[in-house]
Amino acid sequence: MSSQNGENPAIYEFDGYRLDVAKRLVFGADGKPLPLKAKAFETLLYLVENPGRVIERDEIMEAVWPDTVVEENNLTQHISSLRRLFGETKDHPRFVVTVPGHGYKFAAEVKTLDPAKGRNSATPESDKTVPASRKWFIVLAAGVVVSLLVLGFLYRYETEPAGNRSIKSIAVLPFKPITEQNRDPSLEMGMTDALITKLAGSDGLSVRPFSAVRRFGSLEQDVVEAGLSLGVDAVLDGYMQISEDRVRISINLISVRDSKQVWGRPFEENLSDIFAAQEAIAERVANTLRVKLSENAKKRYTDNVEAYRLYLDGRISLVKLAPADVKRALVSFQKATE
Repeated sequence: MSSQNGENPAIYEFDGYRLDVAKRLVFGADGKPLPLKAKAFETLLYLVENPGRVIERDEIMEAVWPDTVVEENNLTQHISSLRRLFGETKDHPRFVVTVPGHGYKFAAEVKTLDPAKGRNSATPESDKTVPASRKWFIVLAAGVVVSLLVLGFLYRYETEPAGNRSIKSIAVLPFKPITEQNRDPSLEMGMTDALITKLAGSDGLSVRPFSAVRRFGSLEQDVVEAGLSLGVDAVLDGYMQISEDRVRISINLISVRDSKQVWGRPFEENLSDIFAAQEAIAERVANTLRVKLSENAKKRYTDNVEAYRLYLDGRISLVKLAPADVKRALVSFQKATE
């Protein structure tokens, strides 16, 4: 990106926000840095550098992921994270406007600040007279204080009673494909249903049933809006892809109240270990929410992946309720049993 390669990287300002290219940080109106992943920052930077212009998705992906072939879903996820950051939705954009069939447009007015003047104005005059040795002492002392504060916070976080946690209800949204080419609807539904079942028995945690969340499976679904509709504190948003004998899973726990990511991480397992992946994800979510899974969460009804897929195929056919689909469901259930 052009501003990153210059000798004097720019500082951009829009509607009270400030994007500092040199520090690779975005600051809110209160001057505090906002949580933003590296690629989401680069996506925002490219949009801010081209305000008011409709930018094709391919152009953004080439700029953010140069010399790398990535899936369009990567860009979609980062656009969603930017919208959560700014408290906007696809239907009610504040900065990032979706242009159907093309790409995105940054709608806010952007000002470019002089970084040199910005740095000078931020430097106190008295700092020029402070001896170098005293500066280092101040820096070291500040570092010790910050370290103690961090340790104290971590200790409090680990020992805080579960009753003080803010997330008491959750919705596991239907898993979506990382790419449409290798989609497996039955396993997507199975992963969703399995996590709902494993988390539902947790003490003090309310989990929405599959029947309530299944309508929120659209690829364009805004996860925060889904959470608001379901009346939960947080949503678990997942993507998965099957490639030969491997399964890739990307999952994020999003707070509905402030649209921020509470936890998230990728998983990759052999397809034969998909049951272990389900258990690992449920355990990580439970640990994050500081709740204890029930004994039923560890129960497996089969270790046979093929039987599991046939059972899931049967369930997908069964919910359609048409006579032909019901017959297909019975055939799948019979094969799964065998």
